[in-house]
Amino acid sequence: MADKPYVVISGCGKVGEKIVSMLYAEGFLIAVIDKNADRINDLVNQYDIRGIVANGASEEALKDAEIKEADMFIAVNKSDELNLLCCTLVKAIKDIPTVARVRTPVYTESVHLLKQALGITMIINPELETAIEASRILSLPAAYDVTLLGGGKAELVKFKIPPNCTYINHTISEIDNAIPGEFIIAAIHRADDSIHIPGGDFVIEANDHVSLIAPKQVVRTFFKKMGIENQKVKNCMIIGGGKASYFLAKELIKNKIVVKIIERDQETCTMLSELLPEAIIIHGDGSNEGLLLEEGLSESQAFVPFTGIDEENVILALHAKANSNAKIILKLDRGSFGRTIRGLHAGTTLSPRSITTEAIVAYARAMKSASGSKIEALYHMYDERVEVLEFRIDQTSKAINIPLKDLSLKKGTVVGFIKRDEEFIVPKGNDCIKQGDTVMIITRNLGFNNIDDILDK
Repeated sequence: MADKPYVVISGCGKVGEKIVSMLYAEGFLIAVIDKNADRINDLVNQYDIRGIVANGASEEALKDAEIKEADMFIAVNKSDELNLLCCTLVKAIKDIPTVARVRTPVYTESVHLLKQALGITMIINPELETAIEASRILSLPAAYDVTLLGGGKAELVKFKIPPNCTYINHTISEIDNAIPGEFIIAAIHRADDSIHIPGGDFVIEANDHVSLIAPKQVVRTFFKKMGIENQKVKNCMIIGGGKASYFLAKELIKNKIVVKIIERDQETCTMLSELLPEAIIIHGDGSNEGLLLEEGLSESQAFVPFTGIDEENVILALHAKANSNAKIILKLDRGSFGRTIRGLHAGTTLSPRSITTEAIVAYARAMKSASGSKIEALYHMYDERVEVLEFRIDQTSKAINIPLKDLSLKKGTVVGFIKRDEEFIVPKGNDCIKQGDTVMIITRNLGFNNIDDILDK
């Protein structure tokens, strides 16, 4: 194969298709395997890739895909068992990184054993990751998105500036001087859909969508000083008893939050009652207005429509918005019309497909990146118009040992934090990036693969 990294993908559903589009845009060579000839033909006609119509667990199909030349294998078929089998077979042919999407809770609970026994590099459960993200957001109600950074040392928190915020019409520098603690306001999304990587003279306005990076304990203090209400959630109503609801309920119960799940299927209710004895399980139709009010919607502090129907989740979220002050999180499985739905301001939207795709593409880009500065994590913001990357600086670089004030960074790029051993640094002008650091970059320039890409050469 050529110098470009070569990836084989088994499964051409919506997730597989999105992974293809993102990796292709970044210069990967790609082969796709799927039993559905129409899906294969659509992708082959749209992209310059190789397509094999076959079962991904077929040795012959893997040979046709030249798996021995591949740098990575991704299995995102509908069947968990097929994904695990594909990865196991690939490992027997060539020792390369393998990624499997696995949804079944019992498999997820044995993920470490599965990885060890089958030699799979990464196992990702979309519903579990969605539940974890929802749990983080409910732990910080003032935010509508919370992502862990720096190995859990910091949080990337997105929130909207309310009209009564203390520091409206103040500059970033004034906020920095007035509020103690290490934090950085990394990006601003305005009502006119413009995106800004703000400097010190940037003025905060009401209804700005702010992306803040800070250690966990600093975030709570920041909200308090900004005059933004952030009262802890004590109870949560979940509609739908699927896998994501189960995982979310487990997380919330661990955090001492009272959980009520409304599910229309009696058998599922019985199973949930056995698996989640601390939760309140209601057998009923969660789309019934009378039932919701009877079960305490108006008093709920959090409302989470996690049914399997996107349209129902949107309607339920809008109903909860009109009849309660609850923190609302809704699940969108298809991800279609995401921007339009967000424009309804019905609550925080989470897409298991997007979460899965982001995690897999981040891992693939890490494999592609230069040996001197590996990408350890990758996140997209604002409909993929801003990237947040974490680089591990293992070798020399043009960006190290030079004060940040003297570095010529590309426009729309900022250094968010430096993690040095166990120290978390929100950098100032005199700070330097050093070998061994983990460095987080926020940029409107897409496609960075190593730390030197941040420099305006």
